[in-house]
Amino acid sequence: MHLSTLSAEAEHKSTASGKLLGGDPLSDALLYAPGWPGIEPRWTSSAKTGVGTALSLQSRLWFTLSHGILNEIYFPRVDQACTRDFGLIVTDGREFFSEEKRHCTFQNLPLEPGVPACQLTNTCESGRYRIEKEVLTDPWRNVVLQKIRFVPLLGNLRGSWAASPLFPCSLLMRRPAKTTSLTGKTGSGR
Repeated sequence: MHLSTLSAEAEHKSTASGKLLGGDPLSDALLYAPGWPGIEPRWTSSAKTGVGTALSLQSRLWFTLSHGILNEIYFPRVDQACTRDFGLIVTDGREFFSEEKRHCTFQNLPLEPGVPACQLTNTCESGRYRIEKEVLTDPWRNVVLQKIRFVPLLGNLRGSWAASPLFPCSLLMRRPAKTTSLTGKTGSGR
């Protein structure tokens, strides 16, 4: 199965006929992704602890930091946020669940004075793990880089912990113009 998108107009045509645009029948249970269309895009916290960009004219990317995680990434202009935030979800797979930005104390320091890079250290409030990050932009390309290290403070890394990215993004912070469905066709609402 391939994930693809349908515009509202194409979605109406496919559901009105009971078949997908390619002619294949598909039940309503498989037509839409779980939870579609998702929540309205929202801005992240305004309590910023850092802002960064490259010290060259080749990179037009800016980013912000808050609550120990990478927040908005602005590109191609400084007034167009392409992402909301990027943190980690941590679990032991049995009984423990933690969202990095909500369940950690955090420290944000410059990598070196005058260097446009930040060092983030997030420590779980219950003392189970620490996440260490370096965040910077590439001076020659429109890229933000994160070097992430997960340090277990209880247990060991092998078999005990899983850290998964939580990356809700909304291109240009607009309401999504597309709905996701399991079809072989794509379409755009705008």
